[in-house]
Amino acid sequence: PAGRREAFKHARALLSALDLPLTSDPAENAEAAAKRVRRKDDAPLLAEILKELPEEKSGGPAILKAALRLLLDRPNDGTVALVTAIEPPAGVDLLQEISAKGLVLEASVGEDSEPALRRLASTRAKDREVAIDAGAVQRLLVLTDARPAHFAAELEKLLEWAGKGGRIRAADIEANVEDEASEDIYDFFEAIGRRDAGDALGRLERLFSGREVRQGARTVEEAEEDFWPVIFFGMLTNEIRRMLLIRARLEEDGPAGFEISMSFPAFQAKVLPRLMAPASPFGRSPFETARGGPAHPFMLYKAAQRSARFTTRELARALSRGADVDTELKSSAPVLETLSVYVGELIAGS
Repeated sequence: PAGRREAFKHARALLSALDLPLTSDPAENAEAAAKRVRRKDDAPLLAEILKELPEEKSGGPAILKAALRLLLDRPNDGTVALVTAIEPPAGVDLLQEISAKGLVLEASVGEDSEPALRRLASTRAKDREVAIDAGAVQRLLVLTDARPAHFAAELEKLLEWAGKGGRIRAADIEANVEDEASEDIYDFFEAIGRRDAGDALGRLERLFSGREVRQGARTVEEAEEDFWPVIFFGMLTNEIRRMLLIRARLEEDGPAGFEISMSFPAFQAKVLPRLMAPASPFGRSPFETARGGPAHPFMLYKAAQRSARFTTRELARALSRGADVDTELKSSAPVLETLSVYVGELIAGS
C-alpha cells in the first residue's frame, strides 16, 4: 500500500508539472507524458499506474498550481509565495510564469558536487539517527552519477528503509539503488587501448543500456534515438582510424619515437610536431580538422597511447572489417552481439 501511494503521488506530480491536456485513456496520457520526459520505455508502466489512480478529491498539485497562478495574476498586496524545487522541469508553463512575474533563484553545488553531497548524507543520517558507512556514500555517488536531485531522493529512501538506529552499508546501496550512472565513451576507448576485453565489453553493454552517454563533458543526445548504433559505430571506427594513422606515422621514426609512458608535455614537444607535419603527396597533415586547423593535442596524445599496444596490421585489419560490420548494422543485424564480436576481434588482434 505504501508503494502504491508513493506511485500515485509521483504520477500526479508528473502530470501536473507537464500540464498535459488529459484524455479519458490512461494509455494515451502515459504515452504523452513519457514522450515529453524522453522516457518512452516507461509508458506501459505509467499507464498501469494511471489506470488505478484514484480521483483527487481536494488539494494536490493541481490545486497548488491554481493558487500560485492566482497570486501571479493579482497585484502584489504583500503576500509572498516561496516555491522550491531541487530540479525544476524545463519548459513548464508555471515556472515560466513565475520567472516572468516573480523571482527565480538558482542555487548550485558547483561542478564538483561530491563534497556537498557527502556533507548532505552525513547531516541527514545524523538527523535521522542512522549510521551510514563512507563506502555506502561513495557507492551512492557512483550509482546516481553524483546528480544532486537523484542522490538526495535515493538517500531519503535509504534512510527511511534503515530506520532509527539502523545502518546503511555499501551492500545495501547495491541492493536498493538502481544503477543510473551515465557512461563516457572515452572510458570505452581507454578499455580498448588497454586491450581489456572484459572492461570494454562491459562498457559496450552500458553504452546500449539506455542510460545517458557522455563524450567527455558533452552529452551525446543521439544515444536516445534509433540511429544511435550507426552513430556510435562511426565514432568507434573514427577512433580506430586515428589510432592507425598515428601508429603508422610513429613507426616511420622507429621504436624510439614514442613511448606509452611519455608525458603529455614531452609528447607536445617531441611527437606532436611530427604528426602535424604535412604528409606527401597531400600537402597537409591527416590530423588537421575539416576546417584546416590542428586536432586537439590531448586527443592525439590519448590516441597515441591507445595505439601503442596494437600493431599497424591489427588496426588496419579492424578498420577494413569495419566496412562489413557497418553493412550488418544497416541490415537489421543484432546490434550488441555484432558490435561485441567486432570489439572482441579488435582486442584479440584476430
